[in-house]
Amino acid sequence: MNQSVVRLFILILNISIIGCSKVDQKKEVAVSMSFEDLKIKADKYYQADDYENALKLYTDLIYQDSSVGEFWYRRGYSLAQLNYHETSVPDYLKSIELDYRRYDSYYTLGLYHATILRNDSLAHYYLNKALELKPSSSEVNDILKTLSNSDEVNI
Repeated sequence: MNQSVVRLFILILNISIIGCSKVDQKKEVAVSMSFEDLKIKADKYYQADDYENALKLYTDLIYQDSSVGEFWYRRGYSLAQLNYHETSVPDYLKSIELDYRRYDSYYTLGLYHATILRNDSLAHYYLNKALELKPSSSEVNDILKTLSNSDEVNI
């Protein structure tokens, strides 16, 4: 009986060691990938609508260089596509701060707040910011009219 317990212990120990070495190998691959290769891979996932993998790689890219607005925007978009709309808000705001796709970010934030996050005051705020950047936007004007009409109905 004692030998069986020892063999079982050795088997479990070997399995854990093998499992740990595989995890370490995966980490080494990600760490050894160059910044440019990481960006290319992230962009490929993003273009292929593989937002889960794109999210991971854009997070790694942001960790390496947080001054690139495109990474924040694409991570925000990836989060939203995975239904993490509220979590995507800071990423869109950061892309605006970094002057990347400001109109698109404000428009998206306004749309999310109007429809999914259900905060009409923030929807109005972000949509009006988008309108400042693109006054002729019929999309934004239509959403603002719809919000105004729903406000009148709810009063």
